[in-house]
Amino acid sequence: MVQVKSQSDLASYEEDCKEFEAMKGYDKFFYVVHSPDESLKTLRNREGHIKVMLADNLAQVVIDSGLVRWLVSKLG
Repeated sequence: MVQVKSQSDLASYEEDCKEFEAMKGYDKFFYVVHSPDESLKTLRNREGHIKVMLADNLAQVVIDSGLVRWLVSKLG
């Protein structure tokens, strides 16, 4: 499951994690945030099935996955 936020803080993250934990049928949770507050910037990823991805992390994944050409094609 992926939760995308334009901005977020630690309290919102914790609330969304609780909701995810209660869901059935998902084994991984990506919390993607463009503009996190300071509390979320310093958060370490939990072991296992929950991953926080900030803008710089997401950009690196796009590059590492060879998706730059695909992304650029979506702009035009």
